[in-house]
Amino acid sequence: MTGLLVLHLVAALGAPVLVRWWGRQAFLVLALVPTAAFGWVLGQLGTVTGGGEVRQTTSWVPALGLDVALRLDALALTLAALVSGIGALVLVYCARYFSAGEEGTGRFAAVLTAFAGSMLCLVLADDVFLLYVAWELTTVFSFLLIGGAGNRLAGRRAASQALVLTAAGGLAMLVGLVLLTQASGTHLLSELVARPGDGTVVVVGTLLVLVGAITKSAMVPFHFWLPAAMEAPTPVSAYLHAAAMVKAGIYLVARLAPGLADVPGWRPVVLGLGLATMLVGGYRALRQCDLKLLLAFGTVSQLGFLMVLVGSGSRELAAAGLVMTVAHALFKSTLFLTVGVIDHATGVRDLRKLSGLGRRLPALATVGTLAAASMAGLPPLLGFVGKEAAFAALWDGGLPDRTAAVVVLAGLVAGSALTAAYSARFVWGAFARKPGLPATAPEVAHPPGALFLAAPAVLAVLSLVAGPASPLLEHLVAGYADNLPLMAPEAEHLGLWHGLQPALVLSALSLLGGAALFAVRDRLFALQQRLALRTSADESYWNVLQGLDRLAVLTTGTTQRGSLPAYLGTILVAVLALPGSVLVFRAPWPNGWRAWDTPVQALVGAVVLIAAVLAIRIRQRLSAVLVVGVTGYGLGVLFALQGAPDLALTQFLVETLTLVTFVLVLRKLPKDITERHRPRERVVRGVLAGAMGLLMGAVGAVALSVRTATPVSADYPKEAYEFGGGKNIVNVTLVDIRAWDTFGEISLLVVAATGVASLVFLRRRTGAVERAAADAAGTPAAPAARAPRRRWLSASSTLAPQRRSVVLEVVTRVLFHTIVVFSVYLLFSGHNEPGGGFAGGLVAGLALVLRYLAGGRYELGEAAPVDPGLLLGVGLLFAGGTGVVGLALGAEVLQTAILQTTLPVLGHVKLVTSLFFDVGVYLIVVGLVLDVLRSLGAELDRADDEGDPIDLIPGEVVVR
Repeated sequence: MTGLLVLHLVAALGAPVLVRWWGRQAFLVLALVPTAAFGWVLGQLGTVTGGGEVRQTTSWVPALGLDVALRLDALALTLAALVSGIGALVLVYCARYFSAGEEGTGRFAAVLTAFAGSMLCLVLADDVFLLYVAWELTTVFSFLLIGGAGNRLAGRRAASQALVLTAAGGLAMLVGLVLLTQASGTHLLSELVARPGDGTVVVVGTLLVLVGAITKSAMVPFHFWLPAAMEAPTPVSAYLHAAAMVKAGIYLVARLAPGLADVPGWRPVVLGLGLATMLVGGYRALRQCDLKLLLAFGTVSQLGFLMVLVGSGSRELAAAGLVMTVAHALFKSTLFLTVGVIDHATGVRDLRKLSGLGRRLPALATVGTLAAASMAGLPPLLGFVGKEAAFAALWDGGLPDRTAAVVVLAGLVAGSALTAAYSARFVWGAFARKPGLPATAPEVAHPPGALFLAAPAVLAVLSLVAGPASPLLEHLVAGYADNLPLMAPEAEHLGLWHGLQPALVLSALSLLGGAALFAVRDRLFALQQRLALRTSADESYWNVLQGLDRLAVLTTGTTQRGSLPAYLGTILVAVLALPGSVLVFRAPWPNGWRAWDTPVQALVGAVVLIAAVLAIRIRQRLSAVLVVGVTGYGLGVLFALQGAPDLALTQFLVETLTLVTFVLVLRKLPKDITERHRPRERVVRGVLAGAMGLLMGAVGAVALSVRTATPVSADYPKEAYEFGGGKNIVNVTLVDIRAWDTFGEISLLVVAATGVASLVFLRRRTGAVERAAADAAGTPAAPAARAPRRRWLSASSTLAPQRRSVVLEVVTRVLFHTIVVFSVYLLFSGHNEPGGGFAGGLVAGLALVLRYLAGGRYELGEAAPVDPGLLLGVGLLFAGGTGVVGLALGAEVLQTAILQTTLPVLGHVKLVTSLFFDVGVYLIVVGLVLDVLRSLGAELDRADDEGDPIDLIPGEVVVR
């Protein structure tokens, strides 16, 4: 089973390539994947009908006890056969539905194949969390299929509506599943249904799960997303909205009914909403003129019918529900595919404009009529078998409450009459000749070929054959239905003829009622138009969204005033009030205090405090930045005094680069800091800042004093060398022990660099790499100032004489390459000595800073003629690739491998694979520094030279 899911994934990934090679014929190749799944499922039929089941478990997240647990029983086999079999036929249908070379076909093929795999995973999943993952995957893929290429507003609206409703229901379902797993003590569906537990938690969890089911299967009041989703191509409607996605809710209710049907609230919700949905959908279907919308509301109605049957909690109704599920998938997929052929052949779906199509396309008319007859419940089709079984079960007392059974039976008969009426309306509207219209209206521009008709024809024939052959389904249906209690005197066997009994009379009554409604269709349509409400569920949905938007704007406008001090003040007050009060009244304070280990620490601390006070008092921006830098360098000295050279080195490098960045930005800001706060405000802010500083100091002291267990870091030196292959504990921790954390941090660096560049480069993300001379790509040369006799740097002549410093150029010429080599040394030695990829990248970045300061933006282009985005992407790919390689070799993700060998000249060589992770970190840091220099340095220089001021202060443009 896992292999089938992987096969769908591989096919989905390769679908765009196949479509590029073979065009629409690639759908025929992709159809082989669900065909293989269908063949495998049928191969297990003997095992399942014999009372057995097929299980497969693959470890997923062992630490959390999560497995890919798959289970094939009678219910799963039925749904899996529908999902895979109809999926294969729909893919064959797509080979003629799409035009040759149509744009977006590859994307569509990939998403549809991925959806088929997700739906197969959903019906096979025995783990509730795996089921939820597959559930949400179907939601995401349906969003992509409904929205298409995103170039149509109606498609985007329908896709977002389906996504919001079904995803919200899915989140509610997730909470419900968590509650049920806690109550039952297991996260396997089979065990949960067998031992669901009891109490309020189970009731709440069950109702939340039902929320997910009713939104997914378009029950009232969430039914409106399904008709709106008809903006999707017809194959999507035939598969997702007839055979697959909307059946997910039906499947979930059927799966849980054996264990949860007696939970308080289950039957009122399932039976009430199902019955209301059947009646509302049938009523709305009678007023639709678009054939596809008619079928959409008919699908809503039939889903309500199915929900009543599978959620009733009785053996006889569950059997009828499973038969009707199969019948509905067959006839509704056929009808949607038929509408697709009509639309493709004539370009028209409005039944008021179609006339005489049955005579011109007799094969298609036969297929559509057979499917509509099964939908209406005419013998000898499978739809009749399922409907009569449902009527018989309710007549014989298929519900615990006899009054409820009578009410539900009356509602189903009325709903079936509506079904028969809109079935007749479909056949008449699609194929009959209509008065007042030409017999050949509209023209059949594209007659369907045999392959185009193959899928709907096969499904229609199956609906016809399955009716007389329904006794063969008995063992399969019983394999599921026997899990529920029998409430009737005896179980009814499947078949076309059970003699003259009340169920047959009720079937005839529903057909006669449908015929009567169809006979007065014009007057009924006019009456519906007069009684139509001014609003609808769909409009109410959009009104709710607009109300939420207005509320969000109001809330944001009230709370987000654009004041950074206000935001920070609110956060700090909350921290002081909550953790601060706990610290004061509940925390165990240290028994003794030690001011410092050496007097030098006190001296450095005093310098840091003085610098911090000066930073508050100084009114010149550059001076304030410099004294802030003193606090950073002071922390680095404290790290060094405490025996942490790696931290000290990193702190010095980061502080230096930060100072450079500040200076680059300060060029575009006024020289002095304008005081805009009253004395009282300054006092309040000072008190708040001081209190926060004292709080953090106290938190550190308390945290260090309350430790009772041996620190985990005590074993780091030994483990770092034996498993990480390095003596530098800090570096091994970053690239091995906590490599996942580091990967997240470097990903954040990439995002930050992209954000900085995006704020400055309004026309293009990274700007052009400006060179001193024209390159092969045609980048124009820099304008040259008067050059001296000797140029120490490549682009020094591009600077005006008053901006040049020969001393700085000479120093840069001498030191640049040495600094770069030193950065590489730090990279390679960092596993055993102070350094590493982060420190090495910072050193290399400072070398680029030196080139920029000495020679300007063109010199930066000469020093690093590469796109920063490329460095960032390659570095992230390099770091992540080391984890993938380890996984491919059977190790843990990002696990270090130690390679040792003896090489000529070099002698004994020891190499750890985490070095390659560190190389990725190195490239990302260099790319980040280069991005900052390009955006805050070179781009601002260009703006100055061209007289194009950049606004760094909201509402104010400052030009130097």
